Amino acid sequence: MKGRDLLTILVLDLLFTVIFIALIGSPKWGFFFFIILLFVFWIFFSRKSVEETDGAEELRRELGVDGRTAALLYSAGYRDLSDFDGVILEDLLMVEGMRREQAESVMRALKERISGKV
Repeated sequence: MKGRDLLTILVLDLLFTVIFIALIGSPKWGFFFFIILLFVFWIFFSRKSVEETDGAEELRRELGVDGRTAALLYSAGYRDLSDFDGVILEDLLMVEGMRREQAESVMRALKERISGKV
């Protein structure tokens, strides 16, 4: 789970708790509401994280790249090989956290996959 997800959990939880306290008028019940929502949001975001890990693993196997590179690509919206149609090196370099060496290895892997199919 990323730090951004944890921040999102806390912000959403606090927002809903403040609304709950304003509607109910009892800070005591607001605390319990905060704890319950924290648990619910944690479960929701953890599940999302697991799905991303599974998808990145599949992408890693298809391309033959390392796990970090596959995770970066997956989080940038590249879910399967069809998402790479017409992609150029500069597109991959725009992925947040992608280094030139990683982008070049992805391009090599894509070219090998294409030449293997022909």
